[in-house]
Amino acid sequence: MHKRLIALLLCLPLLFPACALAAVTPREIAPLSPDEVPEPSEGMHHYLLLCTDTWDGDPNNLGNTDGVVLVTLDTVQRRIIFCTLTREMLIRRPDGAIGRFTYITKNYGIDALLNIVATQFGIKVDQYAIFCMNNIQDIIDALGGVTLTVTDAEADYLNRYRIARDATTPSMAKAGTYLFSGHAAVIYMRIRKVGGDGDAGRIITGIAGSKDFTVVALYKNMMSSERGFVRRILGILDDYDINFEHLPSGIDTVSVVMSNQSINGRLDEVLDEFRTRLRPDSIDVFENMALIATVGHGMSFRPGVSARLFTALADAGVNIRMIDQGSSEMNIIVGVENKDFETAIRAIYQSFVEV
Repeated sequence: MHKRLIALLLCLPLLFPACALAAVTPREIAPLSPDEVPEPSEGMHHYLLLCTDTWDGDPNNLGNTDGVVLVTLDTVQRRIIFCTLTREMLIRRPDGAIGRFTYITKNYGIDALLNIVATQFGIKVDQYAIFCMNNIQDIIDALGGVTLTVTDAEADYLNRYRIARDATTPSMAKAGTYLFSGHAAVIYMRIRKVGGDGDAGRIITGIAGSKDFTVVALYKNMMSSERGFVRRILGILDDYDINFEHLPSGIDTVSVVMSNQSINGRLDEVLDEFRTRLRPDSIDVFENMALIATVGHGMSFRPGVSARLFTALADAGVNIRMIDQGSSEMNIIVGVENKDFETAIRAIYQSFVEV
């Protein structure tokens, strides 16, 4: 079980390669001082997984970080959160200049990278693990390989790289699904220039989701003109010590998304409070819901991204019950029924990644 979990964590860069940022003018955000870095919230533990671009794993020559995944273990909500830190993002280097995140370990060492995560992201890392490409190769081989679906362009690239004919099963010839050996999987992970503009041409950097949420949709005519309506919602949740995950709203509607675990069997009591203190025109309750977040810098200001996502889900027979998008346009969150969770994840991945 532990081997499979480690392999899953390490294969995240395979599934969601980092997305390079286009040339931009960096906007300065002053780093925190070490004393200003906040302590983790209760029950939150942060772990950093680093994949370097070296084969031998020499501790005196770590190389660049090709993949960085922040894994947060939330023992209060009983969940695991994965966050890919884009290797090409701009940060302030230890020498004070602006530079790319990927070069920090090679030029300044692991302690400098951990300090950047703390002072520029406000996250104290409990522990970290560094893996070279040989480590990933060995883990994948120990698990019997990994199944990947490749495009014609990717198959051509891999064949031109001259991977061994027995590196995949069956031997790779064209687009299709193959069982990759550890070495072939590492070569696939390092594809940069296939499809569009390489890393920069990728629209999304990650897909994540979780099951078992309850959505309470409140409707009230002229809600937008009623001062304090949302504040009263939050007050009720605070009275019951319930955290909300999202609060998407419209002109006369607002939906409260809560985890089933946080509600802890008190839904009827909360609904009674909503009716008494908010006096909505109607309330709809949707239980056993799943949330899926699609995230990426390439989504911002790009026409057709939402249509592509919704079309992918419709073609897969998935009914979207809720939609929420941040003002930055870098993420879209959809709510689907628990039973459609895996199908929805697969459909989004195939639409945005397997192209």
